[in-house]
Amino acid sequence: MGVLSELCLRYRLSNTDEAKIAERATVRGGLFDPDSWMYSTLRGPDFLNRMVLFTARCVQDGVWEAFDLDDKGNLVYNWRKDKRFSELAANNT
Repeated sequence: MGVLSELCLRYRLSNTDEAKIAERATVRGGLFDPDSWMYSTLRGPDFLNRMVLFTARCVQDGVWEAFDLDDKGNLVYNWRKDKRFSELAANNT
């Protein structure tokens, strides 16, 4: 999993999980099941749009560099890399 997936899971950024969309599309009638097909065509692009806007805002604010994954795949936040706190990290209080 990537940083964005871990952010969604930890901070509940979206109530959509792309794996769930794929899972629902393969159950019962597959892609031809109207319920799962309509759900995936509505929720997938919405999820992508929200995550693109969220990521762009994080990059613009200098927050994206502060998030990383450790060796076990856990999300790690380092506030010293967060550009919003650059003055505080440099002891310019």
